[in-house]
Amino acid sequence: MATELTPEQQAKDARAEKIAFMIIGAVIAALAAGFLLKGIMGVGLVALSTVPVIYLLLLTMAGGKGSHVSLGAQKTARKSCAPF
Repeated sequence: MATELTPEQQAKDARAEKIAFMIIGAVIAALAAGFLLKGIMGVGLVALSTVPVIYLLLLTMAGGKGSHVSLGAQKTARKSCAPF
């Protein structure tokens, strides 16, 4: 059985949902504007420029998991995977 959400949790979920829809709307509006201004090249430019933004959003939603790996551990992992 699912538990009922408190009013604070419901308000937090509603706010997060509004933000998500605003981000989706902004991406769609940018794609439409890029197409109207530059044609298919504009869509490509918009898509290319949104890659880092989406990547940061995914990292934020994941809670920054995996960002605590030290540089030394990364170098060690690379050396162990190298075929030479």
